Amino acid sequence: MRKKPCCPASAMKEIRQLIIGGNLTGLAHLDETLQEVYEMKIQDEKKLKKELLEQVKIYNYVAPGAEEKYEQALFEEYQIFCKKKHMEGKSA
Repeated sequence: MRKKPCCPASAMKEIRQLIIGGNLTGLAHLDETLQEVYEMKIQDEKKLKKELLEQVKIYNYVAPGAEEKYEQALFEEYQIFCKKKHMEGKSA
């Protein structure tokens, strides 16, 4: 479960940048979101994209017209995250 940051400086440490629709965008709690969705073990790509978006929207504003771009960027980042997790598992 995510905890509320103690101060603005701590909150800034929890923001990671991602290119969405060609724009560099700061997202709060992205790493935690990726981990939580990973633990859900969702196999269906469409459901996975929707879940990633819904989880990101908990802490971030997503304009209605940008949802598809967010879904695609989040899915691509999730794939990178999964590859890293797989590599960590091999080295353990």
